[in-house]
Amino acid sequence: IVMALGISDAATRLHASQGWQPYRGAITQLVRRNRTLRKRDAILRALQKANKVRFPLSRLSSSDGTIEEPEIDDALINDLAACWRASRASWPAAVDRSAPYLRWRYLEHPTADYRATVMRDKSGTIVAALIWRFGDRQAAIVDLIGPAGHASMKRKLVANVFGRLRRADVIKCTTSDAALKTALLSCGAYMPRSSVVRFNLWERQPNEVHLADRSWLIMGGDSDGEFLDATASGGPPAP
Repeated sequence: IVMALGISDAATRLHASQGWQPYRGAITQLVRRNRTLRKRDAILRALQKANKVRFPLSRLSSSDGTIEEPEIDDALINDLAACWRASRASWPAAVDRSAPYLRWRYLEHPTADYRATVMRDKSGTIVAALIWRFGDRQAAIVDLIGPAGHASMKRKLVANVFGRLRRADVIKCTTSDAALKTALLSCGAYMPRSSVVRFNLWERQPNEVHLADRSWLIMGGDSDGEFLDATASGGPPAP
């Protein structure tokens, strides 16, 4: 299977001519702005406040799980991989968040400094996590590790991440997870007009499951172009 995310109109036409298939689920970029740079951004502030009302979610009590921001090291990588194994069955299709993959992507990255916000149950086991990075002015939530659904749990994670990113001008998250989208909206994010992100698949033996709505866990925000945009607007990722 070969995958392409965030492709142009021209690339989409080329893919179609070569037998690629478009994913039927919705992959959406959501944005939260913390600072107003122009007068017209007052409209965005109002929209962010309105979304908190339009997408209410129950707030979890402290007994439902504790939130932590541990350092990303080998021990945490193993705990995150165990969380993924426990929740993997709820996702019909997804990149395997195995320990070697997570270590390569988040611990061994040559320039980016990733952070993890995790929720632990009463036994101390990680039940869900968000991975994010922050430059001088831009931040991105780039990965979700945990089960499908559970919007209220994800709201607690998102609220904690947003609280830690008050210094960021813009926070972005590109995701296919409907529950995470609802959590982001309930915390004041909004969907820009050009928020839909294309995702095309090529398989030697096409699998209808891989094209079905809500089958994939897709998390964007970590492409080369996005790193270049962050560098141009605010310099390298903050330590």
